[in-house]
Amino acid sequence: MLSRLDEIAHSYEQKWGAGRLERLVPAELADKFEAQRNILNELLTKNAPERLERAAAGMARAWQALDKAATEAGHVPLPKDIWTARHKKSGDIITIYRGDIELVDLLDAKGLAFSVDEIVSLIPDIVLRAKREFPGAEVSDVKNKQTDEDLNDEIPF
Repeated sequence: MLSRLDEIAHSYEQKWGAGRLERLVPAELADKFEAQRNILNELLTKNAPERLERAAAGMARAWQALDKAATEAGHVPLPKDIWTARHKKSGDIITIYRGDIELVDLLDAKGLAFSVDEIVSLIPDIVLRAKREFPGAEVSDVKNKQTDEDLNDEIPF
């Protein structure tokens, strides 16, 4: 169930937007959801597989409950041209959109918004070259290249 839970969480975040579903439901339900997530996260650090499976099943039901409550309250998923994800280092919600979108939809997604064109303009040439040379490769990080000054510092002995 634990491996399936990642797929379930991903599908709801794809549908509703990262962190958005929790904001659309009543606070009491959002608090229960967060409590279940905390239980699951705590059990992930312990060696208790039977309890972990039960908590994962509970988390799957919690996602379903949020989806049902948001839908019944009349909320709709984000438009297909808006994507969100949580930034791995800062935790910020990043919203990426393409084409002409309604400002209200963009504001509803929350997060720091970037157009696809903005994202493309931020990709360094070295990454483009790497992608050409290694099709299918995944870029996990881009670091600043050291300068000659960094390499010509004084030797401490």
